[in-house]
Amino acid sequence: MVGPIILACGVFLSRKRRYANWAKTVYVVACLVGLLWGILGFIVWPPVHVTRQAYALLLSFKNMCAGFLIGSLLSVLIARRYEKTRLHQL
Repeated sequence: MVGPIILACGVFLSRKRRYANWAKTVYVVACLVGLLWGILGFIVWPPVHVTRQAYALLLSFKNMCAGFLIGSLLSVLIARRYEKTRLHQL
């Protein structure tokens, strides 16, 4: 649950790299989806007393969040559209 928050904060507070605005947006959305994925994981993990259809819906939504998270982070990592900053420019 802490990992997505650290990842999003690391993008905004990094002194070594300047990320593009679209990459920052993707990281913030990935942070929110990662938190939602963790919350759904805690909901689905213990045996919950819901119908099979509701359980399948929660589980499929959790898997969809995981797929979105992996895909969005891979797209930013493959693009690598950041600029390295020099210490004398700060």
